[in-house]
Amino acid sequence: MLTMGKLYVKLKGDEFAEGGVSIDLSRKVTCITGEIDLMKLLRQIAVVVHCTAPVDFHNRLAGITRLEWSIRHSKEKQEYGLNKVTALFEFASTILGRQFQLYHCSISFKTLLKTGDRIEMVSRLGQDAQYLINWAASMLSSFYYEAGITLENCTNLFAVPYPEAFLSPLQQSRLMPALLKLLPSARFVIATQSPVILTSISSNPKDYHIYKMEMLKDNGGSELKINALEYQNNMYSAEMNEAYNIFYDMRRAVPEVDQLLQLLREQIKAKSFDEAGNTVKQLKSVISPSDCELMRLTGILNTRKMLTNK
Repeated sequence: MLTMGKLYVKLKGDEFAEGGVSIDLSRKVTCITGEIDLMKLLRQIAVVVHCTAPVDFHNRLAGITRLEWSIRHSKEKQEYGLNKVTALFEFASTILGRQFQLYHCSISFKTLLKTGDRIEMVSRLGQDAQYLINWAASMLSSFYYEAGITLENCTNLFAVPYPEAFLSPLQQSRLMPALLKLLPSARFVIATQSPVILTSISSNPKDYHIYKMEMLKDNGGSELKINALEYQNNMYSAEMNEAYNIFYDMRRAVPEVDQLLQLLREQIKAKSFDEAGNTVKQLKSVISPSDCELMRLTGILNTRKMLTNK
């Protein structure tokens, strides 16, 4: 288990100073969220655990340029490099929902490698594709020269900053499954402000930790201290309103849901099972059947119906 000990967790002005928050990075995915400068925190995590540093958006082509350079300057690994780039562009295509071709004009990518030309087509893509391809390419280029390391067996830890940038909610929902498919043995520490990312990490709750960073007053009242609150075990596929409520202290996006849930509780208590069944149908028409509270109440409803019928 890789557990971070001391981390830069006190905030003085705009600078982090050393504190004592502990973050467990042993799972496949560690997400951090909260109303602080997560990018700065992510950089410090990368330094402490010596993992691939997060990519800054201001240089959107740095990652793909490094990967391209690695392939061009390693003739014996060109086929391996091509497989990597192909997987990278398939990853981007899956998330963005549109196809990207490894061609510039009528010249194939293999020809580009031989001629030393740049992959100019990447710079012509939209900012969503540029950002996505850049940070993913940075991860792949970081272990290009490591002997025997492939996409399938890479166990490195990667820091990923705001992967939701420029992505629609639908595209965000595809990201974590695609990333875990691209690098199935790797681990990730991700800074995100997206409830969609938090609720689509993995089908196995043992695969991830989620930390919410909160600002607390120090004993003297003059400094702000970051407190890491951990959530796990029941967030996967949780209805989106629940994630808003737990992680962002926001009311449910559909206020009527709370009213219907309260009605369902009252109907179960009163043993009005037919009315409760209709309320469950109403709820399932507006929220996911995997909503944790809806599943809990449905379980209670079914149990009480069974006991009453005996």
